[in-house]
Amino acid sequence: MSIRSLSATLLAIQIVLPQAVNGEEFTAQASGDATQSEAAADTSLPATLQKLNELFRADDYDAAYQLASDSAADYEGDESFDFFYGFSAMQSGHADQAVFIFERLSNN
Repeated sequence: MSIRSLSATLLAIQIVLPQAVNGEEFTAQASGDATQSEAAADTSLPATLQKLNELFRADDYDAAYQLASDSAADYEGDESFDFFYGFSAMQSGHADQAVFIFERLSNN
């Protein structure tokens, strides 16, 4: 990936991030009969995106990167997941991983 291409990707992220973090597409609702512990243990894609969104809002990029790393085997390739994964990697000092993730995201 060239510097120009990486710069364009990062610019796109700066434009999309506020919309993605504040967007309703990342909200996941627990069913009415689910307990809080069951909801916390939910590892579905919507629940993972919701948790990543919450971590982003709290500026806790290290925890977001850890969660995304732990979930990567299940969800990498999903555009929303890759966005959170790449941005949290970049913000938590894993630039090499972020470049790889953004490259995959820009090719989709």
